[in-house]
Amino acid sequence: MNMAIEYNNIYFHIKRRPSRKSMMVCIPFYMYRIETNEFEHGLNFFQKIVLKFKARPGIKDEVIAEYTGLDSKLIGIVTGELQAKQLINEHGSLSAKGKEKLMEVDGLVINSGKKKIGYVFKYVNQDKLYPYYISHVVPADLIEDSKGQHPKIVTGTKGDGEDFTDLPFFLEEAIKTKSNYNRPSEREVLQLIQNSNKKGINQEEDEAKNEKLSNQLSVRFLNDQPEVIWACSYVYLHQHEDETYEPDWRMLDPFGFGDNVALKFYINNPVNKHLLESIHNRFADAKTLGGKILADYQEQLNKLIEEKLLSDFSIGFNSLDKNLQLYLETIIRNLILIENNNFNDLDGSVSFSLNLQNALENILKQDKEKRAAFYEIVYAELDIDSSKKRNSLIGIYRQRLFSINTQVPQPLLNASRGNLAKGNSLLSYLVSFVLTYNFDNKSVLFKILKGRIELFIEVAQLRNEKGHGQTSNEKALKPLSKGEVEKHYGFIKSFINDCIKFN
Repeated sequence: MNMAIEYNNIYFHIKRRPSRKSMMVCIPFYMYRIETNEFEHGLNFFQKIVLKFKARPGIKDEVIAEYTGLDSKLIGIVTGELQAKQLINEHGSLSAKGKEKLMEVDGLVINSGKKKIGYVFKYVNQDKLYPYYISHVVPADLIEDSKGQHPKIVTGTKGDGEDFTDLPFFLEEAIKTKSNYNRPSEREVLQLIQNSNKKGINQEEDEAKNEKLSNQLSVRFLNDQPEVIWACSYVYLHQHEDETYEPDWRMLDPFGFGDNVALKFYINNPVNKHLLESIHNRFADAKTLGGKILADYQEQLNKLIEEKLLSDFSIGFNSLDKNLQLYLETIIRNLILIENNNFNDLDGSVSFSLNLQNALENILKQDKEKRAAFYEIVYAELDIDSSKKRNSLIGIYRQRLFSINTQVPQPLLNASRGNLAKGNSLLSYLVSFVLTYNFDNKSVLFKILKGRIELFIEVAQLRNEKGHGQTSNEKALKPLSKGEVEKHYGFIKSFINDCIKFN
């Protein structure tokens, strides 16, 4: 047993393998045990929609489906859920309770008289939270392997009582690079709780309501320092009816939230070289599009990526930051996959969006490293005074430095309300960058952003931090259209080429 890394705190929630082509992976997290007042979720997005339609007498599920573009079977399921909650009567109309619920403010129903225990998680080597609150965790049934250092996970029992087991790939690289981070704030815990009930829509923040809910939750951390735990899940290839497989592997959420694109994004990192090699080897013989073997398909795809990089970017591409190069390669990979799927690829769209954002974030972080002193002035002089910060933004925008518009875009104003020194969203980084103009205007990014800042903000909002927890259950989100993909790719291509040109 490796004494430096312990493998005894393992959780496994997955009931069955998602595909014949799958591989179990164990990912380390920091786990925080949290006590809150007992709560239950209000209605989810779909339930709210159906309930509002049911306020119209005699409206049928098929009509709601036609109006909303949602599947009629889904409408039927949601109607059943509302009937179970006694919000709709047997005739399909709103009950008295349903009419009351329709008038309620969205959010949580909190019972301050009772307490409950729950869990939130953070990556061990990134200052980012796993995007959902988990109400209970299931310890894995382990069998120590006398031949190796890692335990086996019991996945089921045969008829004769013998156990089915699997030996997962433990993501040890993450443990080796783990860091210490601040524990989540009460507001972040509230956001995770809200995320766990939101399906497929980014809703406007109501600061006053969230402040009230945060106080009512009465969050208390039961452990000063988080525990390091392992969460088991599967990397897999989705199988079609013709028994071919999709070429792009998926990552199943370890706590039951469907496919987790953000978690795939996290592990699909070149630093996890051994994991990625194992995934490649495990799936290499799978039959995929056009009857090709996956290994051959990937080889062809890599050639297409290389050709597009050469055709679309300047000679100085190789001088870019290595991580930035990887983000751009992945953007092109997703672009090709989205095109191959006739722009009907939600997972590809999400990954495309995330990599666009990470590329831009990388560029802003590089600027922050080069001009750290001026960012510190922003934090010291403006971060403590929200009105001064707002007025500085307004003053800079009135000079038409970035746009012919003199009004500060609302997303930037919203981001400026937070603590910029601690902010880790793309818009927060952008606000900090813009505000440095008052203290130093020498960065080439000021020139590059001119006329592009609106598109920059648009890309930043494709998937906000909440969306990083995107799962396959949230299919109300639509894939990016052909026009959107082409617009955003055109933006990043010209932006990067100017970065190469002016640096």
